[in-house]
Amino acid sequence: MTTLIVIGNSEGQRRCDAKCYDAVTPVADCDCCCGGRNHGAGKDRAMQQTADQARAWVKAYGEKYGRDGLSMILGEPAQGELGL
Repeated sequence: MTTLIVIGNSEGQRRCDAKCYDAVTPVADCDCCCGGRNHGAGKDRAMQQTADQARAWVKAYGEKYGRDGLSMILGEPAQGELGL
């Protein structure tokens, strides 16, 4: 089973995996971190949608801090980025 994304905190983790993207049950029955976006979509479509969402998150974060995705991954934190 392929896990596409995991989101978690100190209270636990939620993941998007085959239970979601191969689902045949209604999306209301899903408690996945994708919010239903990948529900029943099939693995290939869900992988593309998850990659698209990750790019959107990186873009939004970069716009907030005036940085591009690569510099965020390889570089030092921008001023305010870590709440300092």
